[in-house]
Amino acid sequence: MTKLSGFGWNDTEKMVLVDSDDRQPSASSMRNKSFPYYEDWLVLFGKDRATGELAEDPADAVEAIAVEEAMGEKGDGSPAKQFNVVDFECSMSTNGNASNSSTFSKGGTKRARTTEGIASNIATMTETLGSFLDKTDTRLGEIVKRIGYQHDLSQARRSVNAELLKLPLTSTQRLTAGSLIVKDAQRVDFFFSLSDADKLEWVCLLLGGHV
Repeated sequence: MTKLSGFGWNDTEKMVLVDSDDRQPSASSMRNKSFPYYEDWLVLFGKDRATGELAEDPADAVEAIAVEEAMGEKGDGSPAKQFNVVDFECSMSTNGNASNSSTFSKGGTKRARTTEGIASNIATMTETLGSFLDKTDTRLGEIVKRIGYQHDLSQARRSVNAELLKLPLTSTQRLTAGSLIVKDAQRVDFFFSLSDADKLEWVCLLLGGHV
């Protein structure tokens, strides 16, 4: 290669000298680049020169290396390329697994929180419903008592006239006393709590305006 126009070798700096990249585009990356192992290459390539076959000087060797590296950069099957692809795939797989694990963990946490929230809401609803039912039972009991009392009171009012008929009263006294008694539930209750003798006396007091 050093015999070609535009090429040279600097033995002091151990580098290939190229006037222009247009001379050998494939060796552009090696232009003015130092090769400190030149002496070792000289020993290795000296055997080729001794046989007369595949003989090349250091500059030729550098050019060959440059060409091989240039070809390797273009090829997709180089060991370096394959290593990078495998390394990238492994990295992606690891990151993917980590991401999936993180996503699963987050999803599991969300589901757990949702389940806890539902259980808490159900417990609250159950407690509220239980309290409501207790209050409802109490109110229903009170309503039943009131209904029963009203029923008994109605029955008692209908019985007032029958009880007054047992007393020695005129029709006017009986009707007047009956009207006064049935207007007040307390009077009805008190009237039926008295004996027959006390009923007559109390009716007389009622008609006289004393009670």
